[in-house]
Amino acid sequence: MSSADIDIKARSELYLKLIERQKVAIWTLCLHRAHYNLDRARDMSQEVMLALWKYMGSLRPDCTVEQERRWVLLRARGILLRMRQAEGPPMVVAEGMPEVAVEPDERDERLPLLLDRLDADDRRLMQMHLDGFSFAEIGTAMGISAAAARMRKSRIMHEMRKMAEKMFSPVGKKGTGKK
Repeated sequence: MSSADIDIKARSELYLKLIERQKVAIWTLCLHRAHYNLDRARDMSQEVMLALWKYMGSLRPDCTVEQERRWVLLRARGILLRMRQAEGPPMVVAEGMPEVAVEPDERDERLPLLLDRLDADDRRLMQMHLDGFSFAEIGTAMGISAAAARMRKSRIMHEMRKMAEKMFSPVGKKGTGKK
């Protein structure tokens, strides 16, 4: 047996133990992100597990179960965010009429336009916030405190409101937003 075979075997064992310990967290996240569509959640969880195998080299073998859980959820959220971005905006299904699809509200189309006008760091923070990350998780990912992430989000929201008033208010009318 070569050292590469031993490394793959050890990595496989670590991976299987990781999945066994974290499968509930992965499934819960995927189920929530799939809006409780079981088939979609299964697809998402398979994609997450495949990607976690690829990322196994970055997991510290001496980490605690809580650190392992954070590692798994941080990567899973990133994977799911990339999946959502690749799919494009979802169609909204009218309640009570599962066969009929309606286009998203005009306001839904404005958000990407506003996000595109932000600088890369601000856009990343807002995308993480919109994807359900906590301020602590956003802060950790961006190298700032949770309080700084919260303040920065507040500042970005203020900027986005001002941009929206300029971009989407009818010509000659001022927005009704607060100062």
